[in-house]
Amino acid sequence: MSEQIINLLITGTLDTLQMTIISTVMAMLLGIPLGVILVVTSKGHILENVALNKVLGAIVNATRSVPFIILMVAIIPFTRMVAGTSIGTTAACAFNNRCNSILSTSCRNIY
Repeated sequence: MSEQIINLLITGTLDTLQMTIISTVMAMLLGIPLGVILVVTSKGHILENVALNKVLGAIVNATRSVPFIILMVAIIPFTRMVAGTSIGTTAACAFNNRCNSILSTSCRNIY
């Protein structure tokens, strides 16, 4: 390997480690106190506050779904490539039929 490629690998590895460490520290600084607050404000616990618990719980649940939504959007091109479409039961059935899945028989029953 050339020295330039090795330098790029080292730089990329250090950047990845930096991003991972920063995001881990941020998650810990936000997540641990938020988790403690959710537990102690839940019904029957030390600082019971149902209204605060519901609001924080809704925020946590909405935030937890963001990575999955990003993943769904990111795989749309892959779904179009494999199935020919990315919308509705046609996409699922086309994917199953192309992959010779056991589930493809249930798709045939739809039509």
